Amino acid sequence: MHLFAGVDSPTLHPTVIAVKEGAVRLATQPIVNRKEPLDAQHLKHLAAETNQDLLQLRNFIMFILAFSGFLRSSELCVIRSRDVQFNEGYITISIEKSKTDQLREGRSVVIAESSSITCPCSLLRLYMHKAQTPENSDEYLFRAISASGNHKRPISINKPISYSTYRQSFANIVPDISTFSTHSASSGGAT
Repeated sequence: MHLFAGVDSPTLHPTVIAVKEGAVRLATQPIVNRKEPLDAQHLKHLAAETNQDLLQLRNFIMFILAFSGFLRSSELCVIRSRDVQFNEGYITISIEKSKTDQLREGRSVVIAESSSITCPCSLLRLYMHKAQTPENSDEYLFRAISASGNHKRPISINKPISYSTYRQSFANIVPDISTFSTHSASSGGAT
């Protein structure tokens, strides 16, 4: 009808075309199964439940470090004792390889000390003492734990824990693993 009247159709206007294309993009995008970030309340609840058991302490300190240092599981699992420097009021963790390190130069993560029960510095010190991991050694911090009776200790083979072990320990602390992922700890810290 617009053409018969000698006027341009409003559907040919650039704004109308842009709105239509945007609506089509929104309508055709797949539903994203976005995972929830881990929040500080999960960690405080976990701190209250964690006893002096080495396995529980290892899992707890992994989540605390991932949360407070924004670390991915791939970065966390390969931390060695030599990569950790204890300083007055903070710790420095050297990350050899990271997905976000495009130039592959390595990076350092600084984590501050706090006075709460979720203090990463004091918990890491406690874990290293209980695991009998010497400072500045080549040993991986997070290794598999062997148990004989009531005594638990890291295995003697210097091998980091696997992603599946990390994921399984993560599944034990969140209410519904389908709404969380291992990346939830670092994204929760960033949030």
